[in-house]
Amino acid sequence: MRTDHPRAWTQRREAAVAPFLTGVGPALHWRVEAAGWDLLGFEALDGHHADYSPASPDLPTYRKSPPSWAVSVERPARTSNCGTPSNALSATPPAPATSASSGETTSCTPI
Repeated sequence: MRTDHPRAWTQRREAAVAPFLTGVGPALHWRVEAAGWDLLGFEALDGHHADYSPASPDLPTYRKSPPSWAVSVERPARTSNCGTPSNALSATPPAPATSASSGETTSCTPI
């Protein structure tokens, strides 16, 4: 990626987190910044990119075999801007809250 590209920061971030992702993704073997370019060299993996289109033959395999790390990762508790726990994945918005002092109804938005 060109070092003056607006998203060049994502390349730097990818290089910074790569050492922490061993066993989850391909290893970063080298990085070169020269002549206005930032290049990352990752381990080559056998296989192909997963096809997530509706009739893809990859979908049944994907559904049956979550990555080993996915079953052990717990989602941290999130809080709403009203200070109460909320489920970040909930499709149901929180109920409006009533202020004890003024009787006003306010809405809480999960963050």
